[in-house]
Amino acid sequence: MLPNRESDDADPQKTTVMTTAKHFLLTALLTAVGSLRASAYDFSADGLCYNILSDDDATCELTYRSDSFASYAGDIVVPATVSHQGRHYTVSAIGNSAFDRCPNLTSVTLPPTVTEIGEWAFFQCFRLKRMDIPSSVTVIGECAFRRCSQLASVRIPDSVTELRGGAFELCSALQAVELPPSVTTMGESVFRKCTALTSVVIPDSVTELGVCAFEGCAALKSAVLPSRLCMLSEGAFRDCSNLTAIHARTATPPICDEGVFEGVPRERCAVFVPAEAVADYQADEAWGGFAVSAAQ
Repeated sequence: MLPNRESDDADPQKTTVMTTAKHFLLTALLTAVGSLRASAYDFSADGLCYNILSDDDATCELTYRSDSFASYAGDIVVPATVSHQGRHYTVSAIGNSAFDRCPNLTSVTLPPTVTEIGEWAFFQCFRLKRMDIPSSVTVIGECAFRRCSQLASVRIPDSVTELRGGAFELCSALQAVELPPSVTTMGESVFRKCTALTSVVIPDSVTELGVCAFEGCAALKSAVLPSRLCMLSEGAFRDCSNLTAIHARTATPPICDEGVFEGVPRERCAVFVPAEAVADYQADEAWGGFAVSAAQ
């Protein structure tokens, strides 16, 4: 399972009584972590902080500022190049946790030099509503946009090949996402509990859906599966309670792990498949409970 910084169902009003020893230990740990974060960047320019990735290639990544997670606020424009000690560095990545828990961050403009968005890069940026990812990006890291609860629109360019685990998990305002044909990897919980998402078309380049990829997408009504799909991992569409149409474009029924369609109302969910594959889907244990018919 993916690391979970906070419980999905955590009640912020509840507190835990700690012993003096535990409190002392926690304080010491936070102090140590804060010290590490405080010295975690190599240089700063125009209010943004950077780590040097390669002196030979003159590349750097944007990173967090100091001992506070809320490093940045407002509208941020990340430059393509920055200067440090007389050298020009290309900004080639948004580093791990760069904008982690920045509740007052409203927008970020990324340059066409960025190739990777790191793990937890925009975690819990509650006011971030839109994200245009430049066509230079190939990887969106684990939990990169997790819990960006107002993110309603995201453009994923056809340069992206990997959407790693939890990349858009718990983005509860995300209504639509267009996945380009370049995407080959969709990790665990990638769109889990995106409760406003109504439809998804998964490109033919994807052969396997990660564990719980769309679990709990309660508004999801339609899913188009890729023609090369071999496997649906455990819980891929679990608790998609409004799913009424699945378009399975492969002639061989994909292998389904445990609980793939648990919580999906099979009696009112139609599955459309290639005409020559109707009998195979009807005979398959994982697919037989649906109303299977030939795609038009």
